[in-house]
Amino acid sequence: MIVLTHLHPQRGQMRVSGGFEALERDAHELGLTCQRLRYRDMDIAGQLETLELDVAFLNSGVMAPALYDAVHAALAVKRIRLFNTPEDNRTLMRFERFYPLIADLTATSAIVRSVDDVGAALERVGLPAFAKGSIISAKAHGWDACVLADERAVRERAAALRLDQVLVLRQLLPLRRTGVSGDFPTSREYRFYLLDSQELGHGYFWPGSDPYGVLAGPELADARAVVQAASVRIGCPLIAVDVGQLQDGTWKVIEIGDPQHTGVMHMPRRSFFAGLDAYARERL
Repeated sequence: MIVLTHLHPQRGQMRVSGGFEALERDAHELGLTCQRLRYRDMDIAGQLETLELDVAFLNSGVMAPALYDAVHAALAVKRIRLFNTPEDNRTLMRFERFYPLIADLTATSAIVRSVDDVGAALERVGLPAFAKGSIISAKAHGWDACVLADERAVRERAAALRLDQVLVLRQLLPLRRTGVSGDFPTSREYRFYLLDSQELGHGYFWPGSDPYGVLAGPELADARAVVQAASVRIGCPLIAVDVGQLQDGTWKVIEIGDPQHTGVMHMPRRSFFAGLDAYARERL
């Protein structure tokens, strides 16, 4: 198996970049083939001359679709395939693509493309509403950056959208709170990694340990049932599913993503790669 790492040159000290670099180190130590891709260099083929028939994991921050396409095409010429095709990657990374597939498993949501959409969206979601982009949220900037309390705030956010942007409004869920991370209230959330809907591993989403104890028994079974349903419906090979526990003990999907862009910080990275490598060897 090949691990291709693509990092922003100025972000080596950031927490998420540190996760990508640690992932690359663990891959080296496990004897996997590792190669760095030059940042935003579209000459992908010229960087892959020594590689041949294999399966590749793209260890990278969120990547522009055109660059992901270029990496996928250059690898295909060498008979190397990524775990997720460009179509898979877009489905996993764009909320408006995966939400219709799992609407009943997650918070009621609405897509706003312009101010004209705000009225209908708020009728569906209500206020206050959690607001995010198609790919990422502003959790790092605190609760007030994410939660819009009134229609005026929603309209201002919608008016600032560019043509290629959407605003996602989500109903606030009664999550089981666990504390605070920076200026953001944390909940009992877990990230699960799956390959062909088979679990590779999982871990508590927030820094530190779960204050309610290790997820096990019926609670783990209930969380896994929701995760499994989401994975099967979305149908992409390699997937990350974040789930949160509500105050009544049930679970809802919080977020979906492509593990190639997460840094894999919520389970032992060596176990993660061992699972991917075994899968790759079976298919060569």
